[in-house]
Amino acid sequence: MNGCKGSALLMVAAVQETKEKISVRDAWPLLAKVANKNPPSRHSRPTSVDQVGEILRQAGVAGDVVVTVGGRSGVCGAIVASRADILLDMTGLDRIIAIDELNRTVTVEAGVLGGVLERKLGELGFTCGHYPQSLEISTVGGWLATRGIGTFSNKYGGIEHLVVGCEVVLADGSTVTLGGPPRSAAGPRLIELFLGSEGAFGVITRVTLRIFPKAQSLLLGAYAFPTLRSGIDATRDLFGAHTVPALLRIYDAAESLHLYQKVGMLGDEPLVIVGHEGATPIVEVEEAVTKDILRSHGARYLGPEIGEAWIAGRYHAEWLERGNARADQIADSIEVSVPWANLMPLYESVMSKISPKTTWSMAHLSHFYSTGSMFYFIFGIDDLDPENLIARYTSVWEIVQAQALEFGGTCTHHHGVGAVRRDFFRRELGEVGMRTLRGIKHALDPQGILNPAALGLTQG
Repeated sequence: MNGCKGSALLMVAAVQETKEKISVRDAWPLLAKVANKNPPSRHSRPTSVDQVGEILRQAGVAGDVVVTVGGRSGVCGAIVASRADILLDMTGLDRIIAIDELNRTVTVEAGVLGGVLERKLGELGFTCGHYPQSLEISTVGGWLATRGIGTFSNKYGGIEHLVVGCEVVLADGSTVTLGGPPRSAAGPRLIELFLGSEGAFGVITRVTLRIFPKAQSLLLGAYAFPTLRSGIDATRDLFGAHTVPALLRIYDAAESLHLYQKVGMLGDEPLVIVGHEGATPIVEVEEAVTKDILRSHGARYLGPEIGEAWIAGRYHAEWLERGNARADQIADSIEVSVPWANLMPLYESVMSKISPKTTWSMAHLSHFYSTGSMFYFIFGIDDLDPENLIARYTSVWEIVQAQALEFGGTCTHHHGVGAVRRDFFRRELGEVGMRTLRGIKHALDPQGILNPAALGLTQG
């Protein structure tokens, strides 16, 4: 659009034409059990950056609240955290703009789906390296907005490590382009303001990501450990030996059962799945060093079958489908992160406290750092009383988040804040931290039209 009055009027008319009550759902399991109290009245699906800017300018004039959505694959209720007048659907901006093989970057519009992007890169022998479980249904803009991460994070990092630059439309309709060079010391990295912002600070419209030539080899293996603690200790020693596999996952005994069953093995010990990716000679050496370290902690090497079965089904969560199949059921996962020393104390405390609240529960670790790791606590509840079902579910969420903070961690590792984590997010940041966050919000969106309750900024 050229910004003239006629174009502006056409855009307003386009928005008005889609005026209706829209059912907004992301993948937060609780949303299937309760009514949406904040349905937006208008649905806008822009197909250009100019249209996004015009929609925000007109929303500012009218005082309308705008909630931005991508693939609706969030699992914490971020898109229903606020009252919404306009649902800004970014899936209309779905072009892959440029693949730069020399500089090894790809530039896309924010509504491009991850699976579409990976397949296009794969045709040219490249990968983005970002493989969330939601790959096929999540958008690139959504990856940034929730500060997401993929299963091969030990090698490629979280989305914050993959982003080279992005374009953002601010609340007043102006556009800012951030990032670009391999690295810069030109002040604070402003792009960080929009990673994990959940649509509260601006609308991400274009993203440039790093890409990588596909690895020559991928070697997968599984190890049985006598205890969960020994598996965690062995993994920490991999960091000490500067040998960190691209893929690393540790399962407690309860969650390991289905992995054994998938390949027809008998077993009830905690499992560690390892994936070595890269040039074949390096991969082979890394695997040998890893085997020695893990075996020194009592591990038994089980071969590649369990790892291969996991990779074949990595985008599916059977427990989630089964656990939410009926009205009297609910199943979910909660990911939190703590330092190495507190991983086992956190696990033991959480599992003992949620056991009376749940029908079943299990846990695994899937992202690792030199200073610690994270736990996925997975649980299901069966209860014929709808109110009791939700009360038990809410109690589990409160227990896990409270324990994570008590053990020196964070209430969220990579699923964002959304509606379900607002209270504990405020507690984690503290009064001064929240005041700082509100100051940033006011500077970028003084009228508060962009998802105002995101990040616990209002009671919403």
